[in-house]
Amino acid sequence: MTHAVIVLAHQDMQQLMRLIDTLDQNYHFYVHLDKRINKKVCDRLFSVQSNRVYFFRWRHVRWGGLQIITTQLRLVRIALQNGNYDYIHLASGQDLPIKNSEYINHFFEMNNGSQFMEYHLIPVKKWENGTYDRFQYYRLNDWFDYNSKYGKKIIDFFTNIQIKIGFKRKIPNQFPCLYGGSNWMSLSKECWRYIISQNSRSRKFLRSLRFTFGSDEVYFHTVVMNSHFSSSVVNNNLRLIKWKNGAVLTLTHHNIYEILISDAIFARKFNSYNSKKLLELLSNYNTISFNIKLARQILKLSLSENVRTICDVTCGAGLYVRYLQDAGIRCYGVDVYQDVKNLSLPIFNNRYYCCYANLFSPAVFDNSIDMIIAFYPPTKDNDSMKIWLANIGRNSSRYILIRYRPEFKNLLLYIKILRKSGFKVIKSVSTEFNNISEDKNFGGFLFLEKMI
Repeated sequence: MTHAVIVLAHQDMQQLMRLIDTLDQNYHFYVHLDKRINKKVCDRLFSVQSNRVYFFRWRHVRWGGLQIITTQLRLVRIALQNGNYDYIHLASGQDLPIKNSEYINHFFEMNNGSQFMEYHLIPVKKWENGTYDRFQYYRLNDWFDYNSKYGKKIIDFFTNIQIKIGFKRKIPNQFPCLYGGSNWMSLSKECWRYIISQNSRSRKFLRSLRFTFGSDEVYFHTVVMNSHFSSSVVNNNLRLIKWKNGAVLTLTHHNIYEILISDAIFARKFNSYNSKKLLELLSNYNTISFNIKLARQILKLSLSENVRTICDVTCGAGLYVRYLQDAGIRCYGVDVYQDVKNLSLPIFNNRYYCCYANLFSPAVFDNSIDMIIAFYPPTKDNDSMKIWLANIGRNSSRYILIRYRPEFKNLLLYIKILRKSGFKVIKSVSTEFNNISEDKNFGGFLFLEKMI
C-alpha cells in the first residue's frame, strides 16, 4: 500500500525531519511550512525535496482558524493529483509514528476501506459546555495569533463585545447533523476524493465556517458523517494524544510505557528538546512488541481462575508485567538477558525492575507462582531447552501459558517436557489465545494446567 501524509509544520524542523525519516518509501509527505518559519531554514528544506517529500510555503496558518482546513484541502488535492495513494493521513510537524512501517501497512491492508476518525455529535458537553459558541460569534483567529498575548486580547475582546450586546450568528444548517472531533485522521483515497469534490452543500458549509473557532475540528467530520462513507467510519483516529486542562501535552520519557502498549499508529506532541530522552528510549525499544488483546485475555483468565501471582520468564522490557501489575495482579518479570534491569527500569518509572535469571541451569523461585507465562522462548539447543522448560514446570503451581516457535519439533518438545512436570494441554484455552495471536514468528500458544 502507498500512503500520503499531509503535514502542517510551524516549528522544530529537526522534529519534522525525524517524522519524515521514520517511515519508508511507501509514505510520501506533503508539507506546508508556515510563514513564521525562518526563510533560510525553509530554503534549506526546499533544496532537499525528493520524489517522496514535497514542501510548500503559502501562508501563516493560525491556531483555530479556517486556514487550517483550506491549507489541508489544497495539499490533499495536490497529493491526489500526484499519486494513487491508498490512504491519506493528516498530521502536524510534531507527530511521530509509534509503529513501524511494516505494522502500519499490514494494519491498513487488513482494514482497507475503513475511515479512522474520532467523532461525536455537536453539541457535546466537553466543547463550550454543550453550546454552539464556536459557531455563533465572529472569531478573528485567521487574523491574529491566539497563542500570543496580543492576539488573545484582541480575539477575546471582539468576542466579548458580541456576547455583551447579545449578538449571535446563525448556526450552520447545511447538514442535518453537525459532527466534531480531533482534526488528525486517516481516510481512504475514495473518501478524500468525495471530500474535495465539494458539492454545493459542502461549499456552503465551508463558507459558513469563516470567522468561527476550531472549524478544522468540525468540517471533515460533518461532511463525512453526512455521506455514504459514514458506515465505514471507525470512531478511532489511531492517535495517542495526552491532554491536561484542555491543552495537548508534550510527550516525555514518562510516557514511554503508554506509547509502547498503545494500539495507536501516531502520537503527538513531540519536540526535539523536551522529548529528547523519550526519543532515545523509543529507538532502544523499536523491536519490542506488545499485544493489548493478549494482555487483556491473560487478565481475564487470571480473574476467572483466581490467579494471584504470575511470573513472565521472558519479560524483556516488562510491558506485560507492568500491565498486569497495574490491574492488581502480583506479577514478576525475569529474563535470561543479563541487562534486563536497565531495559525495564524506564517502563516502571524506576519503581520496579525485572531481574536476570539463568534458566538454563536448574532454578527454584523464591515466591510461589500460580501461573508462568513465556511469550519469547529462547533459541537454544535441545539440552538447554529441556532445562529451561523443566524450570518452568518446576516453578509453576497451577498454569503455564507458553508460545512455541513454528517448527513442529519444538511443539513436541514443549509438550513432552512439561508433561513430565505434571502438566496437561488444555486445548480450548490454547485455541482462545491462538485466535488473538498476531505474531507470525511464532507457531502458536499452549495453555497447560497442572494435574493434581
